[in-house]
Amino acid sequence: MHFSRSLNVVGAHCEGEVGDVITGGVLDVPAKTMFDKMIHFWTKQDHIRKLVLNEPRGRSAMCTNIVLPPCHPDADAGFLIMESEEWVPMSGSNIICTTTVLLETGILPIKEPVTKLNLDTAAGLVPVIAECEGGKCKNVEFENVPAFVWKLDHELEVPELGNIKIDVVYGGMWFAMVDAAAIGQSIDDHDRNGAHIVELGERIKKAARSSITPVHPENSAIRGITNLVFTEPLVQKQNEKVTRNATVVMPGRLDRSPCGTGTCARLALLHKRGQLEVGERLRNCSFTGTQFEAHIRGTTTVGPYEAVHPSVKGRAWITSFKQVVLDPTDPFPEGFRVSDAWHTTESASLVDGVAKAHLDGTSHSFLGYGSDGYSKLPGQTGKASRERMKDLQGRGTKTITGLGGDNAGKQIAHDKVTVFEHMQNKYGTKPQGNANSVDVNLGGSEEGKESWFMAEDLIIPPYQQFRGDISAELTSELIKQACRKPALNASLVAKDAKPTTEEPDLAAQALLQFDRLVASSKLLWKEVKPRHIEASPFNFKIYVSESLKSKPIDTKQAKTAPKKQAFPDSHGDWSLDIINNTHRLILNKFCSLRPQFVLPTLEFQPQSDALNVQDLDALCEALRRLGGEQHFGIFNCGVEAGSSVGHKHMQVLPWVDSWEGIPDTKGEGLPFRAASRRIDDCMSGKEILLRYEQCRKALGMDERQAHNFVMTVDEIIVIPRSKGWFEDENGVTIYCNAAGMVGLVMCHSDEEYEAWCRYGPMRALVEFGQKASMDV
Repeated sequence: MHFSRSLNVVGAHCEGEVGDVITGGVLDVPAKTMFDKMIHFWTKQDHIRKLVLNEPRGRSAMCTNIVLPPCHPDADAGFLIMESEEWVPMSGSNIICTTTVLLETGILPIKEPVTKLNLDTAAGLVPVIAECEGGKCKNVEFENVPAFVWKLDHELEVPELGNIKIDVVYGGMWFAMVDAAAIGQSIDDHDRNGAHIVELGERIKKAARSSITPVHPENSAIRGITNLVFTEPLVQKQNEKVTRNATVVMPGRLDRSPCGTGTCARLALLHKRGQLEVGERLRNCSFTGTQFEAHIRGTTTVGPYEAVHPSVKGRAWITSFKQVVLDPTDPFPEGFRVSDAWHTTESASLVDGVAKAHLDGTSHSFLGYGSDGYSKLPGQTGKASRERMKDLQGRGTKTITGLGGDNAGKQIAHDKVTVFEHMQNKYGTKPQGNANSVDVNLGGSEEGKESWFMAEDLIIPPYQQFRGDISAELTSELIKQACRKPALNASLVAKDAKPTTEEPDLAAQALLQFDRLVASSKLLWKEVKPRHIEASPFNFKIYVSESLKSKPIDTKQAKTAPKKQAFPDSHGDWSLDIINNTHRLILNKFCSLRPQFVLPTLEFQPQSDALNVQDLDALCEALRRLGGEQHFGIFNCGVEAGSSVGHKHMQVLPWVDSWEGIPDTKGEGLPFRAASRRIDDCMSGKEILLRYEQCRKALGMDERQAHNFVMTVDEIIVIPRSKGWFEDENGVTIYCNAAGMVGLVMCHSDEEYEAWCRYGPMRALVEFGQKASMDV
């Protein structure tokens, strides 16, 4: 008999949660990381997930794993995790199931009493320790990727429940965590209460996803709350602490196990609240009574967040050996779902992130759109897609990629309008394009045939069912021009589409907005000529600006700014654009040059924190949007580095004619300590971050030590600081930020300028920084 597909599957469950393992029948794909493999399978071979997890072969309450060769050189095996709604980077119960299957079936050798493995996952390399006896795994302990709290006590309005608080935590997946007792709920009596817990959890999760979108600072494709955990209080029992939870996962069901990644997230939350110390044991129980043992091995940081190294131990059992096959005459090659068992739920973490992963970290966000529900987000109706679009816009997202639908295409063809215009006409909602937007005319053929725009790599396969007059070459060229990025493997577009590929001129827009604010007296600025001072090893340009006289120098605020305080003057006429959905580019209210910009984080972070990947990605994007070599960026880390605002922000300044740029730290030497690195070969913020860390390491700097950072398109310099201002012999206060440390000084008054001259500008920089091993 001939079969279209044959898969070797080992059935398994971990503490009640099914996690079958495919050990044969799926070919490997070339990729640099397991995350890349996951994206490939999700976008190219999602039919495998549907075949094994949809009915009639699967069910909603199960997962399946695929064993593949690893990408990491230190890994013993790699595997990918398929859940009923999506592919996920990490799952503790699936780690335990896969390890048990690998060892007990002889795929990897058992070493008694302990077998140590490294498993390569889409979330990273996961060390595993299996206690083995008599050819069987007694238990499996895994060291998960770092877990951290993204937000504590986030207030949320939930229909029929009112105001509640949730904690948003990463433990390998994104979790919303809710104290069950605080909202008058119990997770007892699961056989009768399970449906109610799920319904309530889905309602809270929906409200949370509409209110907040966590983004992993080291992989922006890992975003959005996936699961919700109802927690119970800790109870001290002998030498361990015990708790219980119920985890609501997709597609609207309860995790039968205590949830491995959820347990890791709980460790991070308990540690953040001071309820669990490093090394203390936690026993986390599920609503079915099964349990995981867990502890914190140590602490670390992930981007700007304090994090923990979690370890979780649990058990798994093999339940079956089977071959899953597909007969070519089977009417359900990808299975089916019936709503009595498959509850409707929103798709989660990687829906927006899939597009990001294929666009080299640019600020694309995926939204499917169709008037009758076509090209929609997975698991959503057309109406829900439109609501999602409005939700994205409300949070500053201005990128819509992947638009169309059958009837929408016909209507657009008839009206001869662009997609954006169609959305404006029909729904009163029109996204404003930015550098990463694609505005495509879906005019279609003269006969009004449906035609639409779709990029294969940006849309999950189930939503590729439409066809029209297409041209793969035009699609690829369209995306290359619109995104200004290397070619993608896009394949489908209406052949007569007329794209608008010219990027909005943000620099020109900024000048117009700047001049309007000056004309209305909202922004105090008057053009002044720089005053030049020759010095060695570099010269100075000093600007005396009246606008700086009114600038508040609130050092107390800079040190103790409350965490909910927004960056001042960051909305309305001051705002230019959202950058990468993490930062806002605004006009500087107090400036000497025309114009200067500020780039604060959207979510509060302290100015005393060093720069992270998201900061550097945003700065790169802002410089690119403003003309690259025409601007440079600075960062004043802390009050002693010249900062006067406690909300984390960078600044972008126009390049000044005859400014010599970043001084050479390898030449004759500077009188103050500094380190620089070339970055003209860097392609991302992550690569620049490595150079930034190299500079700090070379200077022996602590992460939170006050310092200046200056970045052009070619290089960076890091300068340790000892003070942000000082008084000269005559009692005149002299100020200096990062620009001043490289020769561009902004003075508040003629009196301050004269103080610079009297004191000597290079001598002043030594006073502001740290003296090098040479005389001034």
